[in-house]
Amino acid sequence: MKLKYDFLIAGSILIFFLNSCGSSMIPMKNNFYSNSKKLGIIYITDNIGIYKAGAQGLLDMAITPGDRFKEPLMIVDKTVNPTKQIESLFKENLISKNKDFIVLDYIYDPSNLGKFEQPEGSKIKYHKYDLRDLKNKGIDELLIINTKYGLLVSYYGMIETGKSGYCRIDTEIIDLNDNSIIQKSLIDASEKINGQWKTPPKYENLENAIGAAISATIVKEKSNLNN
Repeated sequence: MKLKYDFLIAGSILIFFLNSCGSSMIPMKNNFYSNSKKLGIIYITDNIGIYKAGAQGLLDMAITPGDRFKEPLMIVDKTVNPTKQIESLFKENLISKNKDFIVLDYIYDPSNLGKFEQPEGSKIKYHKYDLRDLKNKGIDELLIINTKYGLLVSYYGMIETGKSGYCRIDTEIIDLNDNSIIQKSLIDASEKINGQWKTPPKYENLENAIGAAISATIVKEKSNLNN
């Protein structure tokens, strides 16, 4: 299993990033569940990962790769992997609201997708890649659910300032008639590790923090879906 490495954002903007949807978010249309359009779903769940945050330059990032977390994260992933929970959350929501949907057997790979050419002067938000060919699968709209989870390590330069469990769910609904984005949201949560993170062989404190972050994110996402 590969380990995901990612750098979130630098400086004091981190707090805003972790706790808000930001100005690029697009709220759900009122008629989404009641329209007669069929929805296709693509789930993208990253491997458990290390997410860096704080003020770091390129040299700092190279010197602090986080390799010592690799084995512990792979151990706790056996119990905290949220894939089934996320799938159940969205499935139950759509069924409860009588939305016609199918889960697509499709690998979303940007390297195999063509970029979408946005109409000049348009103020509508469009998906970066052209996904309109997916209409051939008998769907009118596409929901992409991208989940990230793992360990969030905060830095100031090369100095670690904190460690937390982290989870984030990005959703985007695309109208396949014109590739426009009709809904976009970001829901996430972080939970500080209680005690030392390095507690082999099971790494319970690390497991509990990541599990708590996943649970908190799912609760937030469930509330968001019901609004």
